[in-house]
Amino acid sequence: MIAHVASACYSQGFAILKLDASNGFQEIKRAQLHDAMRRWCRSLLILFKRYYTKVATCFFELNGDVRMIQATEGARIGCKMSSFGFALTVHDMYEALRVYLNVCETDDVVIMIKTTPGEDKQLYQRVNEICDLIAKGAERVGLTFFNDKAQLLLPKDWAPRLVL
Repeated sequence: MIAHVASACYSQGFAILKLDASNGFQEIKRAQLHDAMRRWCRSLLILFKRYYTKVATCFFELNGDVRMIQATEGARIGCKMSSFGFALTVHDMYEALRVYLNVCETDDVVIMIKTTPGEDKQLYQRVNEICDLIAKGAERVGLTFFNDKAQLLLPKDWAPRLVL
């Protein structure tokens, strides 16, 4: 669905900003997850406090070698409720972006930005505003969205102007 919405907006001259939380599910602060449960879904707070307070032992395979880590932050790998907990934790951050935010899927954010041909400066200012808002909200919950997955797709037929 996200691809279809983005494609339709792109064909109408929108720029597409795509961001992805770096290791989002494992980096989110558990204290913030508990706080989100307290505010948004109090009935599950006891369950999440019990399950998301202890150190979690996680196994993963890396180049044929099985590794073990002790996780004290983040959603528990393999937990059926991790997406729900993550979504509640980032809810306030996404809510602050409502004016800009078009589509998000937990730790993936796709923002369609209406543009006007020839107004490059306004587009870049808007992208900076959005990135600043995301950075502030993400820092509060222990995330970062600025990594090599971040992309800005300029509208069709736009070319960045070089200012010397």
